[in-house]
Amino acid sequence: MAPGDGDEDSVRTSAADLEGRYRALAAAAAHPWAVRSVSHGDLSEVEARLGIVLPDEVHAVARFFDGHGLGYTDHRSWSASDPSGVVAETLRLRDSIGLAHHLLFLGETSESVLVLDTHDGAVVECGSHDVERIAGRTYDESATIYPSYLALLAGMIDDELAEQAADP
Repeated sequence: MAPGDGDEDSVRTSAADLEGRYRALAAAAAHPWAVRSVSHGDLSEVEARLGIVLPDEVHAVARFFDGHGLGYTDHRSWSASDPSGVVAETLRLRDSIGLAHHLLFLGETSESVLVLDTHDGAVVECGSHDVERIAGRTYDESATIYPSYLALLAGMIDDELAEQAADP
């Protein structure tokens, strides 16, 4: 069973593996952002305000990763009171473009957005022009689909490690 498909033991194991990689990366780089968590209360408030249920793996990862300081992605804050956090941006996109109710805006890069599909746990990275088409999975072929939030984080860690290796 793959991570993120409902097997809670698999999610915990995979999250634990990623936490070890994340902690090692942060320690090796002496990053000040190392290992900041998101409280269960914050995630519960996100779920309540948006009327969604976050995948188990989001809760597992939140124990050690708050979304900040890793890679090229501007992952927004999980705090429901942050005016530019995942709640505010998701609500803004729901109002402005009719973002489907089961989709959650996670963040953005210089050219794309990251959206979590709370139905299947996949994360879609696509051009901002494709956000309206995510629900129907009709975005253009340049989109990257991560099968889970864990896969997104693993990719971000791999990117950070590659960047550190290239910059001695």
